Amino acid sequence: MKREALILLAAVLLAGPLTVHATPVVVGDKEWRQLSETAGLFSWNQVAQNCGSSNGTCEGSISGVSVEGWTWASVLDIQTLFNTLVPRDPLAFAAVNTASLFLELTSTEYRKVVDEFGFAPTSAPTSAPETRETIYGLTRSETSGDIVRGIAPRLEDHSSTGAQACLRCAQSKTATVSHMGVWLYREAVLKLPESPTLPGQELPGPPVSEPPAHAVPQPASWALMIAGMLGLWGLRRRRSARQPKG
Repeated sequence: MKREALILLAAVLLAGPLTVHATPVVVGDKEWRQLSETAGLFSWNQVAQNCGSSNGTCEGSISGVSVEGWTWASVLDIQTLFNTLVPRDPLAFAAVNTASLFLELTSTEYRKVVDEFGFAPTSAPTSAPETRETIYGLTRSETSGDIVRGIAPRLEDHSSTGAQACLRCAQSKTATVSHMGVWLYREAVLKLPESPTLPGQELPGPPVSEPPAHAVPQPASWALMIAGMLGLWGLRRRRSARQPKG
């Protein structure tokens, strides 16, 4: 028994750690990959090797993490996303067009992004009294006139400064930051709701088949039947003739 248990344990250890994928977040027609899956793994330059910086189409894997079928978002994609997550004046985030400007949020607005929409933070709150939680990721967009930094939008909630959003925060293209992931999305597969059955409306059942029509014997069949009956009648007469009369 101990031997079997040791063999099973060795097999589990040799198999290595299991990769658990977090549930993507569907917003509108896009399915967003959780930033927590890529947090602290890649720099801007590493992502650009597998995801085109012009159209964002991703292929293959980066350091063993598959990005096949995903699109690397631009800052305009994130602007649209932020306007949906935190409903404001449509121009609110557009006005925050430099890396040094933040849009003030409330903690309630930030918590809605986490609790209702389902985005997993890329950094956990630190110990009190100062707490900090961030949803932070790289886009394929580059800062204007700066070839060494990319744009990494983020939403964050600080106990000291309050919640805020930064649409155009800059990040070095060679830096890998522990609490920064990659903004990736793909087309969402929308499921059509089933039509409810209204009162008095019955669901269509299987088609009702007509009762099979009885086969009508053909002339040849009639002849065989008559010949058989005559043969039986002849045998009975023969047997009767052989029996002695009492």
